[in-house]
Amino acid sequence: MNPYEPRLLRVQQAMAEAGIDLMYLNYGPDFTYVSGIQMPLYYYIMKSHGDWITGLFVRREGAPTLVLQKAFAVNIRQQTWVEDIRIMPDDVDPDEYLGNVARDVAPRAATIALGKMVWAQTALSLQAAFPKGRLIAATNSFMDRIRTIKDPDEIDLMTRAAVITDLALADTVARMKIGMTERDVAIELDYQMRRHGGDGPSFYPGIICVGNGSDPQRHIFTRNTDMVLAAGTTVAFDFGVLYQGYCSD
Repeated sequence: MNPYEPRLLRVQQAMAEAGIDLMYLNYGPDFTYVSGIQMPLYYYIMKSHGDWITGLFVRREGAPTLVLQKAFAVNIRQQTWVEDIRIMPDDVDPDEYLGNVARDVAPRAATIALGKMVWAQTALSLQAAFPKGRLIAATNSFMDRIRTIKDPDEIDLMTRAAVITDLALADTVARMKIGMTERDVAIELDYQMRRHGGDGPSFYPGIICVGNGSDPQRHIFTRNTDMVLAAGTTVAFDFGVLYQGYCSD
């Protein structure tokens, strides 16, 4: 059974209850939850023609529609169960293209929910496409409520992320030695997370040494410095693993 279809139905039911006709999600956890596609590493640094149009349209009924700028369409059909994929041609206006796709998907949409982290240009494009429509945010209280109860496959992924976390910590500690800096340990930790199958850290990881001259008032976000590990140093690890879109902490 496709695990994403029940998720789509839960989202659509919540949209109906909230009076939402059309929802647009860009790269992020909510997008991955429905489409299965994880955000490419280069998403936030792209500066190409129409990079703001990439996202997923979900309507109250029927299949979702994925709209992509060409740079994000590489091997896309191997990454998602979504069948309706629209790839923007090079010679069109991105704002008009996004609006045309939105009107084709839900021509009479009156209330359009946007993922709370969409680009401002995306919101302007959709407002122009639906001048009488009402744009609202698909806030945490909306999507988080749907995603709070995890499916069995999600629990498996979260469990694996936790296992990788334990393995990475154990192997990092085994390689620590006097003379290393906090930064050295952080680099080793990142390597071990990836060596054991993680996709990287789930947030900015931190190595924080206490003792041997460290500042007793040091803030937890002052991390990965050039402070050297010495005998008697206490080392605190603050990290988590990202694995196939799911996180440990």
